[in-house]
Amino acid sequence: MSTGSHCSLIPVPADVRPQSPILAETEAWLIGVPLTPWAAGWWGSWTEWCTAIDESAFNVYHRQGPLIVFRQRVASWRWQLHPATGEFRDMRNRRASWRGFLGRYPEVSEALLAAFKGAAADA
Repeated sequence: MSTGSHCSLIPVPADVRPQSPILAETEAWLIGVPLTPWAAGWWGSWTEWCTAIDESAFNVYHRQGPLIVFRQRVASWRWQLHPATGEFRDMRNRRASWRGFLGRYPEVSEALLAAFKGAAADA
């Protein structure tokens, strides 16, 4: 982490990083893809997601496709997207509107676009 308020923001633990590719890491957001139940537990801590607390539930979803977790760095609110099933849930495990989420947090789509453009340039 660098300087200023960034130091007080929640970092991704060193043991979780290898188990979760980080799609975007900004002052406001952490966006990652948990690849193991352990990583899903960290990304989904303080949520009601079955994927965060039940290894078999995580495995059922993970076999269908990746989970993408959006974690606000200051408020620590979380949302989980499962593109394979179209499920998008808030931290209370209630269905949420993906379109509404991106409308409320346009910086998320900007961070994702930047991450994917960077990945395409590296290829």
